[in-house]
Amino acid sequence: MKLKKTNLNFLPKPAVTITIFLLNIIVLIFIFAVRSLLPPEIPLLYGKPSGKEQLVPKIYLFMPPSLTIVFLLLNLILIKFIKDKFLQYSLLSLSLIVTILSTITVLKIISIVGNL
Repeated sequence: MKLKKTNLNFLPKPAVTITIFLLNIIVLIFIFAVRSLLPPEIPLLYGKPSGKEQLVPKIYLFMPPSLTIVFLLLNLILIKFIKDKFLQYSLLSLSLIVTILSTITVLKIISIVGNL
């Protein structure tokens, strides 16, 4: 039985797209691995006044990489329909930036509150 080859020709840089996706999956796996070392509540909502308002259950730590994957998938849908290369690269670059910021946020929170 032959596997059908996926056509990624619509992507401006398939390797970058796959790397972004894999980085988010790795962050999700890392959160899953260290969740037992985290306190029941973590400070995730930095836009709120300092104190109890910033704390959320530790399950919310899965939100940044999960939302970043959703953001990447939405951008990939847009890239498929947009013909302008500059806009395609802009959307892919934006996905990369969001992934980097999401990863930094998660790692920073884990380093602050985790018992690693």
